Amino acid sequence: MKTISSEIASSDEVEECAVKQAFRYAQGRREASDDACTVAAMKATFAAKNQSFLELLVAMTTSDAFRFRPEVGAP
Repeated sequence: MKTISSEIASSDEVEECAVKQAFRYAQGRREASDDACTVAAMKATFAAKNQSFLELLVAMTTSDAFRFRPEVGAP
């Protein structure tokens, strides 16, 4: 018998939401079409690492989108 928490944890929509929210928080903005590869790579890592939030953060902070993001207030 599955519990509500296991149903939620196995939901693709919840996984997608967690990845997008982590991206948005780390970048300080919503994702754009240029970010599709970064978000997809983060989602793949998150899924492959058994939905480890720590591994999701590692994937985010090692991505080019995070490492080479413009300074806040830069044109």
